[in-house]
Amino acid sequence: LSWPKLCLHNALCAVFICLIAASASGGLLSGSFVLAMRSLSPLVPLSFAHAVTASQWGIILDCGSSGTRARVFSWPEKGWSITEADVELEIEPGISSFANNPEALTAYLAPLLDQARLAVPDPSTTKVRAFGTAGMRLLSEMEQVPIWSAVEAAITASGFEFAAAHTIAGGYEGLFNWLTNKYVLQTTLGKDVFLGCLDYGGASFQVTFAPASGVIQDFGYRLRVDSSQERVYSYSYMRSGQDQAMLRYAKALASRSQESPILDSPCHNQGFNFSMNVAGAGERTLRGTGDYSKCKELTQALLNQQNECLLEPCAAQGVYQPPPTGVKFWARGALFFTANGLGLVDWGDAKALSTNQISAKGAEFCAKPWADVASKYSQSYCFSSAYIVAMLNAYAFPPSDETAVVYSRKLHGFSTGWPLGAQLFFIAEAKVDIALDNTMMGPAAKSCSPAEPARCSFASTDCAAGTSCSCIATSMKGNTQERRVLFASQQAGQTMTDSSTGGEASCYCLP
Repeated sequence: LSWPKLCLHNALCAVFICLIAASASGGLLSGSFVLAMRSLSPLVPLSFAHAVTASQWGIILDCGSSGTRARVFSWPEKGWSITEADVELEIEPGISSFANNPEALTAYLAPLLDQARLAVPDPSTTKVRAFGTAGMRLLSEMEQVPIWSAVEAAITASGFEFAAAHTIAGGYEGLFNWLTNKYVLQTTLGKDVFLGCLDYGGASFQVTFAPASGVIQDFGYRLRVDSSQERVYSYSYMRSGQDQAMLRYAKALASRSQESPILDSPCHNQGFNFSMNVAGAGERTLRGTGDYSKCKELTQALLNQQNECLLEPCAAQGVYQPPPTGVKFWARGALFFTANGLGLVDWGDAKALSTNQISAKGAEFCAKPWADVASKYSQSYCFSSAYIVAMLNAYAFPPSDETAVVYSRKLHGFSTGWPLGAQLFFIAEAKVDIALDNTMMGPAAKSCSPAEPARCSFASTDCAAGTSCSCIATSMKGNTQERRVLFASQQAGQTMTDSSTGGEASCYCLP
């Protein structure tokens, strides 16, 4: 495919995002960025063209809940193959911690941007996009506005070309992570492998995958490359990342010991004591007892699986999720760091593990006195080993399956995570298109090259059984193309005009 078209669809918001990318001609990875996708009932086809005409550089600022990381990418003058600069650029804490002092963000970001300048040939032509994730989503709109204004000012003052600074939705955080893995693994994944991603961050937990059944009833995104399409489920569990889950855990402990200033914590090693401000309970001291069985009970309770399931099947918090059966998952973030801390996977490796293996190592680790395991990061391993097992069980992963989930930090030289996927997303100019309906989220059609829907006059009666004449009005807002279904019935009529824009609507026979 010389000009593949990539379209992303959020079923809830009914939005398509169409991207165009050029085919690969060399670079770090061989082959073009073409997603191996299954066919779907066709939509009204759109035609766009965008070519990368010069060597370009871009930077994504991953503004997470615990810190900000700069990821530097480049792509060649001809062809289409992205590479990532081998630099580690990270500062702490996260930008959300500046809610009461956004003026300090310029000094906070300056060292990071100064180092990033050294990684690119010309900062003035290097676009920088800063995206906030769950830490920023926890803030109110009024708290976010001055933070992003300060971030924009810092990027502009640094000499880079400012491109964007805002908070992204959790579903897109998961979707960008999925795009990262799809691109990096395209040369090693078999064509019949269904891809999934798990991302355990500081404030949220993302689950994103293409179900083997092809059926997504909710939280579905539609991706299209040329004439092939694939649906991806993506959901972000807020306050379910490692740091936020720990705060909820401490609150649960305090609710069981209303007056006691000391809370026995089975999810911390014996001998590890620390103080923290517990929501609604004030300052408390957590005293580790290292009881893995009790820890599993408490972390299981954080998932609220007693919540009513209004659309089956449900995972955690009463949230709908398709079965993960037959999907190959890659796990990153605190999932990898916990597995690495428990000695299950080496720092530079990617290894498949079962939840039973994590549970066994977690129990072994929790039973050790703090003096034997003390380090900067090991205080979270007991808690997270139990919490990860509870989450994966809730997501319906078989406990003994040693092949379904691969734990990794890097793949083929790329860092795992959403920034690469976001850069891929923005390399081409985006077009936004509103979805026609939600009925196309069922199983994929068998045809590899779906035909364009039959055209019809407005409200005509000549559509085949099972379809009706739907008219879609198109309007432009900047570089965004909006489409809206204006009519869907079988009454007689004339060609339709959108009264809000004056533009003529196109009509098609659709299910």
